[in-house]
Amino acid sequence: MLMGHQAFLIPLFNRDAEWYEIGDSGIAGMISILPRVSAVFHYAVWDDIGIQELFALQRQLFDDTFTRWELNRVTAIIPAFNKQAVRMATLAGFKYEGEFRKAFLKDGTYHNLFIYGLLKDEFYKRERSH
Repeated sequence: MLMGHQAFLIPLFNRDAEWYEIGDSGIAGMISILPRVSAVFHYAVWDDIGIQELFALQRQLFDDTFTRWELNRVTAIIPAFNKQAVRMATLAGFKYEGEFRKAFLKDGTYHNLFIYGLLKDEFYKRERSH
């Protein structure tokens, strides 16, 4: 059985993944990219970064990947205990779509993974209104 961090790390090295630096403060990536269909979004921030700067970087990343890969959607899979990531996804326009129950093992405890989705047309509609 894969441990939580192992299950997270394996897709990171897939050839269908792209990674973007968030300055010196973090990294964001699209993995499991299926051109004209979808990709899974991950990010990690280890230093303080302003929320406006983070949103600007997310907008640039989403615009780039929606355009270049002609994606229809981006999915974010977030451990239920990561309230900051849930808040960031919601503020970025992602919609809650469900969860995988007890699918993430951390410190000997199983946790749910929340599924959030952002559709291309929702992203561009939101961008035009801001």
